[in-house]
Amino acid sequence: MDKKTLEWMNERVKKASAIREEIEAANKIIALLKSAESVMVRSNPSSVSITLHGRLAENKFLAEIEARMINVAIDGYEEEIKRLESEFEQL
Repeated sequence: MDKKTLEWMNERVKKASAIREEIEAANKIIALLKSAESVMVRSNPSSVSITLHGRLAENKFLAEIEARMINVAIDGYEEEIKRLESEFEQL
């Protein structure tokens, strides 16, 4: 095996490890979202801030909004995991 092949293989291993770490991090976030009791969304550049207290809220409307936000976030992370798994398989 020549040096160039070894370097190529090393780069693939590094990429694969990084992808696996991203997948693990996304799965941890999904687990946290599934057990979340409230959601806080902040966006510094546009100064948007939303704080809801879903399961703790007496207002069912706010609880429903929060549940939808959590579900959208989970769906987004699941899509990202699929993309990362596809990228991993292509290595």
